[in-house]
Order: sequence, then C-alpha cells, then structure tokens
Amino acid sequence: MAYDYKQRKDVIYNIINSSTEVADKTSISDIESETNGSLTFNNGIKGWVVSIFVDLVNSTELFKDKNDKTIAKVIRTFASETIQILNDTQMYKRIGVRGDCVFAIFASPNQENVLEAYNMAVEINTLKKMINKILKQNSMPHIDYGIGVGLSKDLVIKVGKKGVINDLVFIGKAVVNASNLSNLASRNGIGSIAIDPLVYSNIVKQKTIENKNFPTWFEIEYEKDSRGHDTSEVMFYHGSVIKTKFDEWIDGGMQNQWESNIRIKLGN
Repeated sequence: MAYDYKQRKDVIYNIINSSTEVADKTSISDIESETNGSLTFNNGIKGWVVSIFVDLVNSTELFKDKNDKTIAKVIRTFASETIQILNDTQMYKRIGVRGDCVFAIFASPNQENVLEAYNMAVEINTLKKMINKILKQNSMPHIDYGIGVGLSKDLVIKVGKKGVINDLVFIGKAVVNASNLSNLASRNGIGSIAIDPLVYSNIVKQKTIENKNFPTWFEIEYEKDSRGHDTSEVMFYHGSVIKTKFDEWIDGGMQNQWESNIRIKLGN
C-alpha cells in the first residue's frame, strides 16, 4: 500500500502541535514501563546514560575476496561474544547491532554503573585476543575493533507506531560520543579503547585506588584544528587496557579445568 502523504500530513501536524512533557530523572531504568506513565509517544525522559560502541576496523577490506560462510562465521563470533559481555549486567540496557558494529546503552544513575560499563569495555578488548587466536587456529582472517564509551544526560523518546514498532531514540552526547570514538579507536595510533572526558572523570578515582598506575594507562588526545594542530580542548582519552587474568588464560592455552583433568588422566 502506498504511503498516503495527504493523510500523513495531518499526523505530522498533530505531532508537532502536541503537548510534550520531558521529565528530568536521575535514572531511566523504567522508560519502557507504560503502566506507571513513564514513557509514552507523547512525552520524553531525560536521564544519565552510558553507551558502548564496538566497531570492526576496515571490515570491507578485511572480508574482500572471502567466501560468505567465512564472513558469516567471523561476524557471528564477534557479535555474539560481544553481546554476551554487554548483556551480563543488572543495569537497564538496550543492545543492538548496526552493520558491523555492536552497541549498548545503559542506565547510569551512579558512578558504579559507569565503572561497570568501563570494565565491560576492557573485557571486550581482551576478548579480541581470544577470538583471533581461535580464528588463526581455523585459518580465518584476523579481526580488529575499536571500542568507544560515552556518558551524558540524554533525552529519551519513544518513536514508531503502537502495535507495530516501539523503538527508543537516545538524543545526546553519550551515544554520539561512543559511536564516534569507536570509529577512532584502534586506528592511526589510537588505543583500542577510547572514552570521553566525562567517563574518565567518573572512573579515575576508583580505578586509581585499585591500581595506582591507572592514570598512565590512558593518553589524552586533543581535538585538531583545520591545520591539524592540537587545540586546548580535550577530546578523549585512549588506551589498550586488558583483563590480566583473562589474558593470562589465553596465553596459557585457554584450557578449562575439565580439559586439564582429561589430559592428566590420559598422561599427556
């Protein structure tokens, strides 16, 4: 059925002229609950969110001349394992896949939520090494990806049509920064994890208590002017932090305990 633009014109006018309230909240955890009137098609909610984007580097060139089965296996491995990490949380979340990029948006009313999101980014960064080791064992192409993390107080609105598509749109710096930073990370000398200044300021104290060397793990990248010179405004922090125990397990052969026991029993 063709788009009835004459009828839809009136719908657009109704949306533009509708009464729209925006509730300012600390947490957006209940944004999908219509029973308590939190978020409908006629209002909006503004609250703190932290976002993670994980973007494959140069995927077009990576999969050039590769057969469809190989591409499907590599993409599915990357996406499914990244989602597994992003989903392992009690925080409210929205997880999605956009092309060769996996992303998640979390409610972050406190610093503990930001720290949890950062730790996920580090785990996803370490995951890359395990995936590539297995890909190499199976003569499949090596992958790389950049991870971006952004934090801000964003506006959330519901769009679509009742009973058909009920999707949420996050309007603010968290999603935009995370997406942009994931496109910079792991490229041109930038570390594999790039975080915006607000994320850094919310994690630096706690992470430094855990390890006094934490501030040395990230470098500051400055915004460039039209001539390629650094400006005084901090654009983001970047580094290639990994989970030590996870990394050591990979280097140790990635054996689970039951596999080690079998080898011992067999005398290997």
